[in-house]
Amino acid sequence: MTRNCLQQAWDFFWNRSMANQPTSRDFPKGDGVFVRSKKPCLTRNERDDESRRPLLTKNPPNSPRHSQDNIFKSRLHFPSTPTLLKAQSKEGSSGGSQESATAINAEQSNGTVSSSTPGTAKSSKFLHAPQRSNSGSVLQTALFKARHEWPPRMNSFFIPNDELGRLLHVDAIMDELDTYQLGSRAAQESHRLAQNISNKAPRLFAILVCLGFGDCIPQFMDEGIDDDDLPFARTDDTKVPGRWQLCSKLRPNKPIRCMANWKQPSIISFDREQWYVLAHIFDNNEEGRIPHYDIGNNCILPFVKDEEQGDQVKQGGFSTVWEIVIHPAHQKLHCSTSSEKSPPSMALKRLHSATEEDFLSEVDMFKAFTAHDHPHLVRLLATYRYRNRYYLLFPFAKLNLRKYWESKPLPDFTESMILWSLHQCKAIASGLHLIHTRQTTQCLAYWGKALPRNGSHASVDDAERKFGRHGDIKPENILWSIEIDEIHANRCKCFLERGYLLIADFGLMEFHQRLTRSKVLAQKIGGSQTYEPPEMGLKKEISRAYDIWSLGCLYLEFITWMVLGWEKLSGFSKARGMTGASDVTDDTFYTIVQDAHGRFAPHGILRESVRKWIRVLHEQPRSSLFIHDFLDLVEDKLLAVDPSTRIACGPLNVELRRMVERGKKEPTYLTEAHSYIAKLRKSSTRRFVPDSSSSAPSSSGLKRSTTAIL
Repeated sequence: MTRNCLQQAWDFFWNRSMANQPTSRDFPKGDGVFVRSKKPCLTRNERDDESRRPLLTKNPPNSPRHSQDNIFKSRLHFPSTPTLLKAQSKEGSSGGSQESATAINAEQSNGTVSSSTPGTAKSSKFLHAPQRSNSGSVLQTALFKARHEWPPRMNSFFIPNDELGRLLHVDAIMDELDTYQLGSRAAQESHRLAQNISNKAPRLFAILVCLGFGDCIPQFMDEGIDDDDLPFARTDDTKVPGRWQLCSKLRPNKPIRCMANWKQPSIISFDREQWYVLAHIFDNNEEGRIPHYDIGNNCILPFVKDEEQGDQVKQGGFSTVWEIVIHPAHQKLHCSTSSEKSPPSMALKRLHSATEEDFLSEVDMFKAFTAHDHPHLVRLLATYRYRNRYYLLFPFAKLNLRKYWESKPLPDFTESMILWSLHQCKAIASGLHLIHTRQTTQCLAYWGKALPRNGSHASVDDAERKFGRHGDIKPENILWSIEIDEIHANRCKCFLERGYLLIADFGLMEFHQRLTRSKVLAQKIGGSQTYEPPEMGLKKEISRAYDIWSLGCLYLEFITWMVLGWEKLSGFSKARGMTGASDVTDDTFYTIVQDAHGRFAPHGILRESVRKWIRVLHEQPRSSLFIHDFLDLVEDKLLAVDPSTRIACGPLNVELRRMVERGKKEPTYLTEAHSYIAKLRKSSTRRFVPDSSSSAPSSSGLKRSTTAIL
């Protein structure tokens, strides 16, 4: 009883002394005026709670957690642990504890590091790392929904630029800030903060919202940290071994103050997830130049389609090629004018070699032709280096020429189809003519050098100029595309509904100096054996006439497809096959004739099975005057075994243009069957004897395949 009386007396005098002091149960009515709540008396336990409350909740507006209500809503708890109470008692009176806590909170809001400041080691016990808040907010949910995963099934994401712009407008930012209860901010001040975030730090704010730390944005803004500082770089904490800190990319050696008390898992999460909003943008700011990007290893590539693991990957000896689609908000390299709304596909080529020298030799040829925008030369859109590998980006073509032939087993022998085929054959010759006559200088062999603005090379000695050669003309390196971009819409208006052909794969193309352009050794050339000329088998010096022979082989296959269809064309290789003394069968279009007794030098001839194949084509019901003229042009001027007698690209284009013009004026020239009148041919088209003029005997040591020609 005595104890109860003493307790009541204590409560009476305590409440009397505190009657004029506002408590957490009072609420403000005006400036400095408080209205008493309905329960003015406090028990002893309530007084104990009241004495501790300022330490837990009396934070400045910019602190991560500023009120007990916000702490409760965020599911954060600051229990009155014995360690905390012990620390309070060491500080002295409860008033001293409140002042100390207020100072600590003020220091935290300014972004300073208590543990690194002398004399504040004890105070650092009261600092708390930011905790996740407002999990599942409207903005956070929308940002998560806007993500795209790349690489597929690798739990790595990016948020496209257009989605960031759509979601992070001022009103949405203000709505998100309102959920944080960032102190008693006036409406005008909140709107100003939202505008600053929208203008300077939308990506930074998106990162914090995704992490659940959106209420920390005022601290970053007060420190002057915005999107220009991204990505944050990781650095080791010099005071705590094994701990990381994050620095602005503009100040790589200065840790960000407002993140000093972040826990290590939160720092790791920020360092990883900041790349959500920093996906690379493939932009071309310099017209007439091929852009090159050095992309950071942590950067996420903005691919919405990636067929690297698909079944259409093309694996070659020097590179691997597959189809990708870049998000349209992240590329301005290639835009399709087709009616389809889907973004255009691109071909991504990864070089097997990781050396810069091999990369430069691959792209130098494309650089020489960039300014021309030839509609039938495949365009190199951009290059980049990523994770120590080199990549090249091209417009995507659905099929190569051989696959296109296969997709149409027997083409319509109509005026439209034959005229399209003739146009495409001329287009290939036109592209090859540009390669053969393009003159460039040694300075173009160095990466990053600008082209002369006037395009003139008058100051360069003629002997220093270089001339091009493709080196690997074959159906697999001729692409068929139906995607209409700006170049083809303006310059290839005819027959676009049927698509168009492109010369591709310049990996073996090279420039050689004018004084030595006919002195490149054959063993240094790595083209396809089927389409190589006789000088390769003779191991003689080669020139640009190499490509003319290969083009003649391709044209002969093209004519075969037009006249006989895919089934017969697919048997052409076996029909011309020959087996040598070593029992190795080859399907080249020539034969090397040798004398076992050494009476004459080895020489090349056009394979007899190829001649017979041409004669049979002349006899087909579909063979029109155009077919006869085209076959004669191929046999006499492109498949001439003596390279010095082969037609050059310039005259070849003239011949094909004459055929096109006649076909437009006389449709019957293209499609009406006509009997063939054989022509007397020069001996130079029949054999190539580089070192001797001796007569040639029959092919010894070789036997033709027993397969029927047709």
